[in-house]
Amino acid sequence: MWNRSKSCAPPASVSLLALLATLLSSTVGATARAAADTMSVKDTAHLQLLKASNSTLTEAGKATGTLPGSVQVMLKITGRTASSSFRITADGGSIWGHGAGELKLGKGGYESFGGSLAVDGGSGRFAHAHGSGGLYGTLNRLNDAMTVQVSGDLRT
Repeated sequence: MWNRSKSCAPPASVSLLALLATLLSSTVGATARAAADTMSVKDTAHLQLLKASNSTLTEAGKATGTLPGSVQVMLKITGRTASSSFRITADGGSIWGHGAGELKLGKGGYESFGGSLAVDGGSGRFAHAHGSGGLYGTLNRLNDAMTVQVSGDLRT
């Protein structure tokens, strides 16, 4: 028989209850932290041609939206396919990644494109950045200016 006056250990059911409460609070805390570290991003960038070399365009400009800042893109066009690498410098750090999509011939010298992107890494407050999303936009073939819209999830 268990003697309350002589034993320091709580009954097994109390220990199990305390363990479950600790695990539950740890799980809820980790879930809240994971949710807080993921942001939905929607940005638009207006880019101007810096350099053209064969089928590669280097463009730069400003982004507005969730992560405003400066953007630099290297776009390689092969037939109707476009692949790119990008770097966004925002408040507190930089994000870089790559994207790919399909070009569609438009009217008046404009082409549209759509595809996907992946964030490969970052620096500063974005040191552990990764994520994915969609990219859409237009390319003015008369002056090679681009407008790009991006939406997706960024985990930091």
